Amino acid sequence: ILETRNATCIKSLGLFTLTKISQNYSQSILACQKKNGELADVSSEKRTILLSQTIKEKLPGLNNAAFVGLDDIETEGVFRTSFGNLLTCSKYRAWAPGHPRSKFPSEDCVTLDAEQMWRTVKCHQAKLKALCELYPQPPSKVEKLPIPANVTCGHIPTKQKVKKRACFEEKMMFDLYQNASRVDRCALIDY
Repeated sequence: ILETRNATCIKSLGLFTLTKISQNYSQSILACQKKNGELADVSSEKRTILLSQTIKEKLPGLNNAAFVGLDDIETEGVFRTSFGNLLTCSKYRAWAPGHPRSKFPSEDCVTLDAEQMWRTVKCHQAKLKALCELYPQPPSKVEKLPIPANVTCGHIPTKQKVKKRACFEEKMMFDLYQNASRVDRCALIDY
């Protein structure tokens, strides 16, 4: 079951959480996967800005940066997101001045800070919190719907308006969830 108590739902973006403890990059990946997610994708301006605001709110103080899903571990200088997409497929960049640092080829992992900047760090030496992008499960109301997707509400007599309306609303919710993208499903969690 997806733990959403400390998660943040960002409209039209997804469901995100920060890990409770600081770890290296590999441990951070595993921590996100245990939460049914991946390190957050920051390959767009909107994602970088909104996720940076989350870091600013959740990690006040000096060490307000977190691992995100961007690295060049496979090939030096070729950054990929945690979803396998090449950064070269995106026009957006938010590198802090001097980053990525070619003088330090062992700095393969990327952090996002509260100032909307990406910075490269050493994956195994840096101990930071991780910003995880979660994959929500269906809301409990959807999981427990008494109406399978292939059943209509036409069998309910017209006189039973309240029951018929409830049936249509539940079916609509079921269909909405079934057809929603992963990003939009977080909005349904608290429905």
